[in-house]
Amino acid sequence: MTGKLNATVSEAGLIKVSSVNTSAVTVNAESTNAGRYYSVELNSDGKAIVNVPWSDTNTDTGATSVEVTGTGNAITAASYNSTSRKLTLTKGATYNNYSLPKATSAVLGGVKIGDNITVDDGTISLTKSNVTAALGYTPPSTDTDTGATSITVSGSGNAITSATYDASTRTITLTKGATYNNYSHPAGNAASKKSGFYKFSTDGTSHISGVTAVTKADITGLGIPGTDTNTAHAHTAGAGLTVEGSGDISGTTTYSLAASGVTAGTYGPTANVSGTNNTTINVPQITVDEYGRVTSITNRVYTSKNTDVNTTYSAGTGLTLEGTKFNHTNAVTAKTTNNQTDATPGYGGTFKVTEPLYDA
Repeated sequence: MTGKLNATVSEAGLIKVSSVNTSAVTVNAESTNAGRYYSVELNSDGKAIVNVPWSDTNTDTGATSVEVTGTGNAITAASYNSTSRKLTLTKGATYNNYSLPKATSAVLGGVKIGDNITVDDGTISLTKSNVTAALGYTPPSTDTDTGATSITVSGSGNAITSATYDASTRTITLTKGATYNNYSHPAGNAASKKSGFYKFSTDGTSHISGVTAVTKADITGLGIPGTDTNTAHAHTAGAGLTVEGSGDISGTTTYSLAASGVTAGTYGPTANVSGTNNTTINVPQITVDEYGRVTSITNRVYTSKNTDVNTTYSAGTGLTLEGTKFNHTNAVTAKTTNNQTDATPGYGGTFKVTEPLYDA
């Protein structure tokens, strides 16, 4: 026998067991808990084992993992595996998301808390501080209005002769103690008249006593002439006008528009014109004065051209120009390239390959 007599952690050696257990025992993992010591035994295979008494005291059988499967947004089935302690939730339906409506006088819904409102654990209330903050000042806690709240009238007659006020009851008491005659406006002597032009007279109390219609004699009596005494009226012709007549109110005065110097007639094309090469069209040139009158008309002749005289052509790089025709310039001589047919060169043979050159 080789080796040390006693076994150590690093060296193989001899050990002494407390008993021999010939039954097949499944060996558990080594314990690292302090304060526990158990004897070493040999099983039927000659293996040294330690039989530690143990019982499962863990009563927690709840799920340790959750798996969600399926499609939709609603759980329709659930299953639990107690061995793996796994909870499986299956989605199998889709429901619309709830949208909270805004609260109105007719609809129960959601609201937002505004200013000067107290919310405590979900309860909405108004406090004294909320009210004073909303008002912007602190109102008095007692009634400071000492004005009258009621009025009583006593006594006889139709005139108030005294008044008293009771501050404790906030009552005004009015006492009637005299009687006065009511005023009656006297009736006038003049007859009623419809709307018109009238003259009137009054009595000694300044009341209207008479009404009569105004006559022409009443007006001329004031010095106003009964007829038009101004029978001569001057008439003056303005710019562009002439006047004929004596100018007397009894005569006839005629105003005429002065001639502008333009001969009456039709100017310009008398029908629609379709312009083609060398088509001539008369276009009137009209002159207007400051009063809007046409003072002259001159026919201007427009002749369409059969060629374009307003376009300028120029040849860019790689082009030449002949009149309005562009040609492409080419520095390569026209010919057939090498190797016009298929070729199979042998070992050491040669054949020509055309090298094309390109410009910018």
